[in-house]
Amino acid sequence: MKISNLFWTTFIIIFFLISLASVFIMSFQKPINANENEVTQVFSFTLEGCGTCITADQEIEKLKELYPDFNYVSYSVYSDTAMLEAYGIEQHPTVLFLNHAGQELGRVERDNSLADYTAKIQSLQEQNLEPITSYQVTPPSGSTLATLYYYNNAVGKYSQVNQFIEQKTSVKYPKIATIHKLFSLSEDLPDTLENPFEKIEFVEMRGQNGITTITLSDSYSDISQTVKGIYIAETIALTMLSFADVDAVQIISNGYESEVFTFDMLEPKVAKSNEYVYEPKEDWSPNVAVYEYNMNILHHQDIKQLPCYCGCEKIGHTSNHNCFFSDSTDDRLIDQHGEYCNVCLDITNTYMNGKKENMSIQQIQSLLKQMYEL
Repeated sequence: MKISNLFWTTFIIIFFLISLASVFIMSFQKPINANENEVTQVFSFTLEGCGTCITADQEIEKLKELYPDFNYVSYSVYSDTAMLEAYGIEQHPTVLFLNHAGQELGRVERDNSLADYTAKIQSLQEQNLEPITSYQVTPPSGSTLATLYYYNNAVGKYSQVNQFIEQKTSVKYPKIATIHKLFSLSEDLPDTLENPFEKIEFVEMRGQNGITTITLSDSYSDISQTVKGIYIAETIALTMLSFADVDAVQIISNGYESEVFTFDMLEPKVAKSNEYVYEPKEDWSPNVAVYEYNMNILHHQDIKQLPCYCGCEKIGHTSNHNCFFSDSTDDRLIDQHGEYCNVCLDITNTYMNGKKENMSIQQIQSLLKQMYEL
């Protein structure tokens, strides 16, 4: 009798546990069994400093009020590169509408109004489309050559400065990337070029009525009429005006609005020299070692005084600078040499590290001699 009771007690407990587990599994799987054609998530991909992207973010906040049950996730075009590749993002802003499993049902690119987003959701609900599960993504194309301007104390005018900008993703944002590069060089600039951007931040860029407006942090409005403030405005304006589709630039900050700059207005202030200009012999830009190539443009006068120790003198190189820019019509001398030569790269980096430690060119030459002349 005891065994029989024990058997039935055990059976009832096991049956109860199995039933409870079945209920739990069914409850857990309910979202997974949801309609694959139903929009339940919104992913937005925006770029810091992009005016239309900022508007897109504001419109997404309004969308949340209309569709509060959706799952909303924001990604940065600049830093969330894995997600950009996963969903084949090539424009900014881009807003994706996805099902519960994270599969795309549709997207809105560049348009950034609440009406655009709600219309897309309604259209997707009506069409009942199958999810998109694969993408063809254009791979990033190494780097692009940008034109910046800085005030050159040696000549009392603005000098054109070329710099390569690395393309990390298939999303192209040349203007925003160029402004970020303009603000970020600071400690890498040669002594002759003025860095006016200390404590000033770039906020956003917009284009309206034929004018490209650059918004700076509120701190700029306090110095806008000073020499430094004028340098900042004219440096930014000249840099933006280097783009073929930019005809006029205005700087705004905390209620302050500058005059509208055109290149004709600023051209008399531009130096005629091209000491920081790179004129490629062919359609080429570095895929790696972008920093070292940029420093060879900025510090070419010093780096030309540094020998290279990789053995490249046998093909006509006279300095470490020649490893990056040949300065010759000799076909043996190619600009691509330094890109993949560790010795060439190390010498340029040794120079930059020494420069930041206030070492003279003679001290850096002695250091390299100790490193390589055994």
